[in-house]
Amino acid sequence: MGRNLAIRTAETVGMGLIGDGVLGLLQPEQHVARWESGPSWWQRGLRPFVGNARNTRTFAAVEIVAGIALVWALPKGGKR
Repeated sequence: MGRNLAIRTAETVGMGLIGDGVLGLLQPEQHVARWESGPSWWQRGLRPFVGNARNTRTFAAVEIVAGIALVWALPKGGKR
């Protein structure tokens, strides 16, 4: 059961990366603006993306690739 939970968690993380990446590609300015508020360490981390759609889109593309790679690497799932 623990292994299945780990696989499902990894797949969920992969799906999150892919979804976040798609939003970052399609609406880079709006997507970053929605995440701008927060503690100072968070705002510092977002600084390279605020007002810079190119950086946001580049990072978003990397997220999509990472998410797909993660899910692709997972073992074949589930009993039927």
